[in-house]
Amino acid sequence: LLPSLLPKMIESIESEDGVTEVEEDGAPSLRGIVSPDSDDEDESDPKALAVRTAWLDEKSSAVHAVGAIAEGLKAAFEPFLERTLTSVSSLEGYFHEDVRQNLQTCMQKLLMVSFYAHTEPMRRESGAMWDQVLHPNTAVMLDSVMELYTRTMKTDDDKETVAQACEAIGALFPAIGAHCMRKFLHRTMEMVQLLFQEKAACQKGGEEEEEDDDDHDQVLIDAVADLLGVVASVYGQEFSGYFEGIYPSLQKYLKPSRQASDRLMAIGAIAEVCSHLKSACLPYIQPMLPILATGLQDQNAGVRRNSVFCCGVFCQSAPDHMSPYMMQILSGIQPLLKEDEEEEVRDNAVGAIARIIMASPTAVPTAQLIGVLVENLPLHGDAAENEVVSSCILAVYRLSPEVLHPFLGKSVAGFVTLLSDEANAKNLKEETKVGMMSYISHLHKEYAEPMREVFASFPQQQQLWLSQHLS
Repeated sequence: LLPSLLPKMIESIESEDGVTEVEEDGAPSLRGIVSPDSDDEDESDPKALAVRTAWLDEKSSAVHAVGAIAEGLKAAFEPFLERTLTSVSSLEGYFHEDVRQNLQTCMQKLLMVSFYAHTEPMRRESGAMWDQVLHPNTAVMLDSVMELYTRTMKTDDDKETVAQACEAIGALFPAIGAHCMRKFLHRTMEMVQLLFQEKAACQKGGEEEEEDDDDHDQVLIDAVADLLGVVASVYGQEFSGYFEGIYPSLQKYLKPSRQASDRLMAIGAIAEVCSHLKSACLPYIQPMLPILATGLQDQNAGVRRNSVFCCGVFCQSAPDHMSPYMMQILSGIQPLLKEDEEEEVRDNAVGAIARIIMASPTAVPTAQLIGVLVENLPLHGDAAENEVVSSCILAVYRLSPEVLHPFLGKSVAGFVTLLSDEANAKNLKEETKVGMMSYISHLHKEYAEPMREVFASFPQQQQLWLSQHLS
């Protein structure tokens, strides 16, 4: 169907039929698309642009559809790539933000077509050096797309468009890989810094007007924070030098006078980056501890959630430094485990306890804390925390199996619930899933009769899953 559908989409993308110029007397005059910023337009000319909404929606939807098709077909879309790219890329700087927003995502998906068609086959054949290989066609396109994104972040006046550019870059860094994206790292972080400082074109003067002005678009600043975390995950401790420069720009968002969405964003961004910096997060621990102590008691659930997550990250990343504070942190976490607490907050509190146990199992009352982990498994509010909680339970069993003896049945039930459900299992690393399955198999052999009773209490679907996977 694509050979017949795509030309119609490109026709909609390139069409100018929906824009007319209206003369002073109201009579329409077709003159094509005229940019509001055009220097060629006579400012004294009384004409105005008239845009048909249905036509504009069609153009924007066509760009979105092309990106969605490219994403679905991957390498199979390659024969149509050059023609599509010529059409779509011409929309940079288009006068309406809906079109520009969809352009950002579409360009990333078109780039990935080149990646799957040209680079991925080369990487499969390159062995150990796979992540350093980039096909020339993909490299040329990557240069062009990244230039588009950095221009958009700096000069576009629409916050949602800039947010879409940030999300697109965030998708490219892990997909293309650290080595091949390194040439764009410095420039990308310059743009992140610019946006955190609220000095980009879409932020209208930024902090020089009102340092505590809460009028900025939260969608944008959250997208910038997400991009920061993604890039940190790609480069790990190597990213510490870049974060050293960006960290001061996050300080204003941590002030008590800022709105809760700013504070939870900044705490979350710092926690996410520090989770990848490992021991290189040391410079940020001491100034952040008072902020986190207050954040654990904040009225806003998001601030409490990110604060407890950050506490766990600091303990796991720098256990020797955090050892004197661990019992105090555990005391601060305790109220967040109550049943009336928000589920996401409670799940992150459980995750923080798991990180603390894994960091210093002999420095905290592991025998008492392990029950908290087992009783709350599986986590539903923040399912991503199931990975660290499951890993902690396995680590404790390997180190001190007797500690888990009172919780064997419940731990198996939690593991089976996670593994047998595809949505839950996707949040677990492959090695963790293997460890969980080995744990279940071991207990099945070691405690056959009690485990049969435990298995019999499971829902039928889980029993079926067990019969298929239990050796």
